[in-house]
Amino acid sequence: MAGDGARPALMVRRSLGWMVAAVLAFMMALTVVDVTGRFVFNRPVPGSFEVMEFCLAIVVFSALPLVTWDRRHITVSLFDSFFRRTGYRAQQALIQAASLLAMGIVCWRMWDQGERLERTQAITGYLEWPVAPIAYFMSVLAGLSTLLIAMLLWRAVAGRPYPAYDDHDGDAEG
Repeated sequence: MAGDGARPALMVRRSLGWMVAAVLAFMMALTVVDVTGRFVFNRPVPGSFEVMEFCLAIVVFSALPLVTWDRRHITVSLFDSFFRRTGYRAQQALIQAASLLAMGIVCWRMWDQGERLERTQAITGYLEWPVAPIAYFMSVLAGLSTLLIAMLLWRAVAGRPYPAYDDHDGDAEG
């Protein structure tokens, strides 16, 4: 059974999952309304493109920690057969270290971009929404992914298997 620290983590996981689902549902509804308005009534939804841009950023960066948590990133197992036990652990540690560095850079650069957007008071062209908050949001979720990758790296170095969260109910050991 999962430890006491698993409950908040599962709550965050479920919240992100619901957010992704809600935003995707909203995007589908907006697309239907926009296309219908555009082709049937010759009146598209004003600013729908900008709303979709924000929604896409929310979906991608909210799903990133979920994909990392479940270890569902796209992988190529071309050389896996060459690695056994210790070699496999070293390979996994190297992959997680490279991923940690890359995601850490994404987190840092997105935060820096958010600061620049805030400093210049950048806004969208049509709706005039401020852009900095979405950059900060993306940075925070990239940071969460970075923390998850750090956990995966620690597990790879320590030789501890990563728990399988098939049911996502916290029944897996970890």
